Amino acid sequence: MAENITAMLTGRVYWFKGLGAPRMNDYENKRQWTFDLEVTPEIRAWLKENGLLNKIRKTEDGELKVTPDGDNYISFRKDEFNKEDEKSKPWRVVGPDGSAWDSDTLIGNGSKCRVKAQVKEYTMKGKTLKGLYAQAIQVGELVEYKSNEFGAWDAEPAPRAAAKPAKKDA
Repeated sequence: MAENITAMLTGRVYWFKGLGAPRMNDYENKRQWTFDLEVTPEIRAWLKENGLLNKIRKTEDGELKVTPDGDNYISFRKDEFNKEDEKSKPWRVVGPDGSAWDSDTLIGNGSKCRVKAQVKEYTMKGKTLKGLYAQAIQVGELVEYKSNEFGAWDAEPAPRAAAKPAKKDA
């Protein structure tokens, strides 16, 4: 096996669910921490150099997926439990000065982050493959996530339509 490679990848993050408790991933039927990182020209060159272009997300039809800003992206996931069924810890997240991140401050789409990532080779079914794993995240420019569960209170909500009377059996 080749030596593990560590790199600092800088770009905007999307759908950051890397704070607090892991969330259910219905596609994989397990709880995970997840986020996506835009593929900048520098990241694309690094992925190519390290044989990792296959990590750029694609649709089932083979089309490259894009962020809300139209960029290609790579996804990072960390399972709640490791292969030995031991509970994992979430990624270490720090602010611009390197101090621990306040987990109550949610990281919104488009936040600029530096991701410490590691390439690891592994063997599956006799074939040597490469994985890309986030080790830690530094938030450089925060776009704070704010829930819009209710939206703005501009006016009284429109009243609901009255229920139709039940039909009488004739």
